[in-house]
Amino acid sequence: MSRRGFTGVKQPDFDAMTGKHTHAACRIDQLAKALYGELYRAGLDTSPALRIRELAQRVGKQAGDLRRRQTLLREMEHQRSTFGFSTAAGSFVAMPDGLESACGLLAADAALLAAGGDARALAELQKYARDAGNADFVKAFLGRLGAKGVTELPGSLGAQLVEARENGDLASVNHLATQGRQALTLLSTALARGTDPRNPAYAGDGFLRALADEGRAEHTAGDVSYTGYQAQALLWRAHNGRPPFSERFAEIVGRDVIVHEKQRYADGWPASEIIGLSKVPMFDLAGALGLGGLLGRTAADAHTVVDDLLHTTRFNRHAAHALLDHTPAGWDRSVLSHLLTTRPSAFGHTGHRRIQQTLIAGTTGRDATSTRLAAEMTKVLADQIRGCLGKAPDGNAR
Repeated sequence: MSRRGFTGVKQPDFDAMTGKHTHAACRIDQLAKALYGELYRAGLDTSPALRIRELAQRVGKQAGDLRRRQTLLREMEHQRSTFGFSTAAGSFVAMPDGLESACGLLAADAALLAAGGDARALAELQKYARDAGNADFVKAFLGRLGAKGVTELPGSLGAQLVEARENGDLASVNHLATQGRQALTLLSTALARGTDPRNPAYAGDGFLRALADEGRAEHTAGDVSYTGYQAQALLWRAHNGRPPFSERFAEIVGRDVIVHEKQRYADGWPASEIIGLSKVPMFDLAGALGLGGLLGRTAADAHTVVDDLLHTTRFNRHAAHALLDHTPAGWDRSVLSHLLTTRPSAFGHTGHRRIQQTLIAGTTGRDATSTRLAAEMTKVLADQIRGCLGKAPDGNAR
């Protein structure tokens, strides 16, 4: 019994079939060995026995596949990740056609439980780390989680760490930090693949727009309130650049991050300039909660949401172009100019390394866009230097 993407199986019939298939594989292998011995001792051609042995290997491989499906089905039933349906032929349990898809559903359900504070589910996520490179796994994983689930897992991990730290439970802090970093690495790898139109795991533009919507939204985990981008930024920071986040991610999510931060501090940044203070940026959730490097790949220095975004673009020249070579609606300058003129003092809180790396990625290529961005950057910096130096009576800079 089949439905799109799923095959209906009967229990306990499926268990019985799996057992019989496994038994048959063993029996055929025994027959092949016995026949080989008889033919060899008689000095006869042993190729018939070898052909039976090849059949036994094929049946054994099929039996192994069935046993894995049996294990996954039991896990899905235990986690209630599957559903049943009835027909005239009886009652069936839905099993994803692909084993990787089934693993993706199980991993997503574990992530959702972990976001609810289930420590066992958080530990369970570790076994799916190797699956993050499989397109079927990623599509099922992100499809089940949705943009909201992707956003709220790092938010929940941050809140759990704060609670454990406030309770003085250092063992739980260390445990949560270790498993939390592993979970964020899994999710960040899946997210990079699932947001790249060139990757077969691509979840679609709708998913990217949903990430942006969740990024702007306010979320709560326990006593902790945060914006979605503060939580998503932990995923960007956790990424190792393999594969890099895509140009499309930078176009939909990245550009919106820059605009959102500017809108969020529309009143505060001008006031800071007037009184001579540096502009306070939007810190990522770890920075906002004072978690240091507990949920990051790097040391315990603070990071902002924009720092973490620039970490993703430094691995991909085209993504850097998509971010820098863009003028948002209603702006009088490009993102590149904004980062170099409006935001420099905000970078001062966490350092300029990320913006430097993205500028290198975006301006040092031999293509037309890199050349244009390099020229714009040179002009912006020259104008700033000229403004600082002023002019002498003879018209020269001083």
